[in-house]
Amino acid sequence: MLFTTKFSSLLHAIGAILSAGIMMTLLLTSCMQTNTKTDAVNAATDALPSLQNTIMAAGGVNKGFLHPNGKAYFLNYYSASVVAKDALLRKIPLPDLHPPLGQILSDIGFDSQSGLVYVLDRAADAIHVISETTLITTLVGIAEQPRMIVEDQDSNEVYIFYTSQTRKTDRFRALIMSGTTVVAETILPASPWAVKYNPIDGHIYGAGEQYMADGSQSNALFVIDNHRVITTILPLDSNPQLGVVDMAINPENGDVHVLLSTKVVTWDRVNPPYSVNLLEAGYKNPQCITVDPTRELLYVCSWMEKGSYALVMTKERFKTAIPIKKWPEAIAWDRKHDYVYIAHYDPTNLSIIRGTDLITTLDIVGFGTSNIVVDEDGGRIYTANADDGSISVFGFDQADKPSFWQRFLPFIQR
Repeated sequence: MLFTTKFSSLLHAIGAILSAGIMMTLLLTSCMQTNTKTDAVNAATDALPSLQNTIMAAGGVNKGFLHPNGKAYFLNYYSASVVAKDALLRKIPLPDLHPPLGQILSDIGFDSQSGLVYVLDRAADAIHVISETTLITTLVGIAEQPRMIVEDQDSNEVYIFYTSQTRKTDRFRALIMSGTTVVAETILPASPWAVKYNPIDGHIYGAGEQYMADGSQSNALFVIDNHRVITTILPLDSNPQLGVVDMAINPENGDVHVLLSTKVVTWDRVNPPYSVNLLEAGYKNPQCITVDPTRELLYVCSWMEKGSYALVMTKERFKTAIPIKKWPEAIAWDRKHDYVYIAHYDPTNLSIIRGTDLITTLDIVGFGTSNIVVDEDGGRIYTANADDGSISVFGFDQADKPSFWQRFLPFIQR
């Protein structure tokens, strides 16, 4: 009886030890999984891109976009380049319809529903239409000196902005196309220098200048919906002579931010526009603007004689200036990796900013960087280097850091 009692007690003790061991293993495993997730988030957040490849495309490579098919399209002097991941898929030659003066390829855009890509040739009054990597048609004479293109993502129609050279009145116009068919045309109150689609209200916004009969000019902002102008703000600022440089739209609240030659004007689409004077803050020569909606911050590129800066501001006030390399030319925001990228024309650099901090500056292998295209899902940043016709590809193809438990308790994984 005594033996049985002791044996029973021993079994209970062994069971308690095993249970405790199992619980400890489960706890450690849970901690390992939690820390693995945390480390993975930190790795994704803190990882920096590195140069993966430099592609020789064609001279004058400049404007570009990321297509819904995952490929990046770029505009060159005489062609369009298609890049798949970090390699040149094809260079599409475009016909010269205006010899001997040649082509003036002014913009490139796409229709996300059909997948068609449009290239505008100002010199020939032409619109080249590309499907995937093949030029399928060229439309001539339907828009005079076409300058800019933007897609209405609600209707999947493309708006092509041009200035008539034959009309004395109503010269500023937008041609609306679906596929290769012209569906409408609208008269504009001003000549646009920047056009954007607003995903919040589904409208197209144009910022530009209206020219008066006496030779003066005024900055303006207009809104297009369903083929017609529904709103015009003229002048946009108390100083109507300030020219339009660039525009950004907050994708989360629809605020419209127009960069003028010395100010940033914000319109929340309800209240009167509000201006922040950059010159009064001590900065001039703004080049480009973007918005980080997660922090509700605006970033403006500014280059001056004694230095260049990334100006950080809210829509109400100037916040700070981050010293960066000289000659900033293009800017873009990356939601997934929580960075703002600034491309520098000469010397060619890529500044990486988060919040109000300059994280690092990378070298670009190429000359004359003029544009940035971000592929968030693919983890790639493309810089278009106009002077030598190259495209630099930066990527986040780096191994995740091992977690704490993977480093110090590897036996748990056995």
